[in-house]
Amino acid sequence: MHRHKLSNELKYRFIEPSHSRVVMWLGKFYTDRKLRRNQKVHDIHVHGLEKIQALIGQGDGILLTPNHSDHADSALMFHLGRMVKKPFYFMATHAIFTGLNWFVLPRIGCFPVDREGTDLKALRKAQEILTLGKTPLVIFPEGEIYRLNDQITPLREGVSAVAIMAARKAKDHGRKVWIVPVGIKYRFLESADPVPCLTDLLNRLEKKFDWREVPGRTLLERIYRYATGMLSLKEIEYMGSVQSGTPRERVSHLREYVLETVEEKLHINQIKARTKSVPERVKECRRIIIERWSDPARDSNMLPEWKQDLEDLFMVVQLYSYPGDYVMNSPTCERASEILIKFKQDAMRSDTKAARHYVPRRASIYIGEPIEVQKFVQSVDKKVPSGQSPEVPVAKDQESPNKSRKASSLLTELLEQKLQELLNLGGPGRLLPGASFHQAAQHDTNHAQNATDMT
Repeated sequence: MHRHKLSNELKYRFIEPSHSRVVMWLGKFYTDRKLRRNQKVHDIHVHGLEKIQALIGQGDGILLTPNHSDHADSALMFHLGRMVKKPFYFMATHAIFTGLNWFVLPRIGCFPVDREGTDLKALRKAQEILTLGKTPLVIFPEGEIYRLNDQITPLREGVSAVAIMAARKAKDHGRKVWIVPVGIKYRFLESADPVPCLTDLLNRLEKKFDWREVPGRTLLERIYRYATGMLSLKEIEYMGSVQSGTPRERVSHLREYVLETVEEKLHINQIKARTKSVPERVKECRRIIIERWSDPARDSNMLPEWKQDLEDLFMVVQLYSYPGDYVMNSPTCERASEILIKFKQDAMRSDTKAARHYVPRRASIYIGEPIEVQKFVQSVDKKVPSGQSPEVPVAKDQESPNKSRKASSLLTELLEQKLQELLNLGGPGRLLPGASFHQAAQHDTNHAQNATDMT
């Protein structure tokens, strides 16, 4: 994974977005070149484009929420905006607004957000765009690029919260706000053979361990062998020795060990922390460290320790990005490619920014059914609160905060479900040589100790 700079390393500054005709025109050539040269996207299919076009014709607020598994995603959404002849706005992490990007990105509709804190300026801008309904807004609800094209990772509730707040304001202007789930799916072209490239990359990774070649091993077996080696090294680094238990238990134990160590240093309540997701816990730790780092009265002797804590938190996110048996449950060339690219980034620390591909691919963009936010919130509000009798009215000033949180949570769950359904439309992909789904299931049952949760 690419470790973006945090607020203590790169000062946050909000930049107002716009759409410069010249920069947008030049952006077409840049994104097309990026898609074909770096990301090897040679073919693009869009399904359901009329759903977005219909909403644009109504003048309502449109929030596009694509999955985020690949560095090509943003360029594809830029391409989608050209197809509907309506340039999009994009909310993106402030860490990418450096160098030339500081000038270019705001002029193609991008504005920065500080994901480590409560960024009111970015939130207000997002609400303003949705309230006015002039052009769609794109937010990637997964937050990070976890490189899991077949599987949605838990979404961040902030996206739904923004939509709900904007929907209330848009209603006063006679407009609606819609969330449109967008599934982006990548598959190798039928005319391309990815196996030689995957084999070459795995050979280079194994040389990193100075391992000898073992004839007869399939790509699937070699991938799991390498993953197990990576996991064991990390266990020795952080815990002193290779741990026992199933691969799932080992990865979970290592992740919790590192995260709890940082939380203990920061005096975070462990009982409350365990009720939150891993990304939420990491975000809270980062927030505290960044606040202390930014304090003028800080103890400069603590800087090395805080820096190491931030690196450890990034490692926790890396572990979180490797779901259990992702390749084994569906041993396809596409999933193997995703895992090997992550290995290259995490183990070799190379190509972290571009994450280049080397085999021609097809990108399929699936536009889901729009979700009317106001209507969804009303359906939640009609439900009786837990433990509340229908005959007993609840004051609006008392019910709003709780119901807003409930509506945001339920809307996030619905969006996650819809995105996964869209990704399922893309099919399973191309099977790895020497593997079958039945064999993979047997391997998972009989050799769980040799597989690793990191893949």
